[in-house]
Amino acid sequence: MDLIQAKKKVEAKDKERNKLLGQKEMLMDGLKELGFKTIDEAKKTSKSLKKTVDKMNTHYDKGVSKFKTQFGHLLK
Repeated sequence: MDLIQAKKKVEAKDKERNKLLGQKEMLMDGLKELGFKTIDEAKKTSKSLKKTVDKMNTHYDKGVSKFKTQFGHLLK
């Protein structure tokens, strides 16, 4: 590998790094608009909301099953 190829690789890596930093900055701006201070805070909230939604879906599925059992004859 000669100096020109090495320089091109370094420039490509630098360009990719700057692109990723820009994406991170855009993500952080979006999270700040939603009221989060850090990515970790957003992750924790996301996990908490996912657990809540999973519980709600389970409850909903049970309710649908119960409804179909009790009133299935009306659906036909």
